[in-house]
Amino acid sequence: MLFKPIEGKTQFTKDEMIAYARRQRFPTNEDQFERWVDYGFIGKGRKKGRRKGNWSLPQMHLFLKLLEQNQRPGISPIDLCTIPTWMWLHLGDEADIRLEQVERVMWTWQAMQFQHPSAGKTQAAVRKTVEQLASNHPEGKRELVRDLEHFAKKLEYRKPEQNDGNPKDDFFHHLNSVIDPQGRGRHNGPQGAALTAQVMSTYFEIDRMAVVALLEKKPLPKRYWTSARNMLLYERAQYQQKQPQFEHEVAGKPSAELFRQQTVNEIVTFACRDLRLGLGIIMRHPAFCDHWEHIQVKPEIVTSSLLLPDGTHYRYLQIQGQSR
Repeated sequence: MLFKPIEGKTQFTKDEMIAYARRQRFPTNEDQFERWVDYGFIGKGRKKGRRKGNWSLPQMHLFLKLLEQNQRPGISPIDLCTIPTWMWLHLGDEADIRLEQVERVMWTWQAMQFQHPSAGKTQAAVRKTVEQLASNHPEGKRELVRDLEHFAKKLEYRKPEQNDGNPKDDFFHHLNSVIDPQGRGRHNGPQGAALTAQVMSTYFEIDRMAVVALLEKKPLPKRYWTSARNMLLYERAQYQQKQPQFEHEVAGKPSAELFRQQTVNEIVTFACRDLRLGLGIIMRHPAFCDHWEHIQVKPEIVTSSLLLPDGTHYRYLQIQGQSR
């Protein structure tokens, strides 16, 4: 059992949750609780007849974890969105997070990301991405930076200075000029995960589709979410086996950071971003659902006996997957 009973209970009313949290010295109130339900941070209470809504033990633990994280310096509501998303992705049914809660929290996360961008962080992230992709003698880096900044702000391709050009073709040209200016088929990624202009342009377009859908709160079929989850977990399991070789191949290259081993904390931090990308892939290729929604995946956080350089034990995500 992942979640231990609290004061011998496994079901809680809203008043009980707030009262217990206050006894643990967490500052909270009914307004915050209701706001967090609206955001999707916690689920909606389950009602039977005229009785007050009840929340399950996992939801109670989620509420306490959110309150704990909310007290940390520099933590914003955007950061809190990742916790229920990660739980839904990696803890399965035991997390007791329903799909409608995942939808709400992803809508909240995407809206906050878009409404409250940090110009400095956006520019820094764009420039870092371009440096990771660039060849030793790139062309048009400045144009690609402008393209990506416009893309992040407007969710559309920047129109070329010559009005008769195609914005998407122009973007691809700038991308290719930075990655492979001499047309020799070179890129900064490992052979099994090529960072070519074609791969990267597809990535940006898929991500854009998902961003727009989440901002518009576009209802997506349940199988899209389930398929995205199963695909992400299964592919992550496959990637874990290849990651050491990938990291070795790109050692010393600007892209090396993209292929280093992620910590469990980083997996949590990027949960919303990863799920968005998975949704984008399924939206672009709905037929993938025929395969991915029937894959059984069982993720588990494993603590290894191996020690890291800082003396802590190495923890990793172990995933078993099979077709029904």
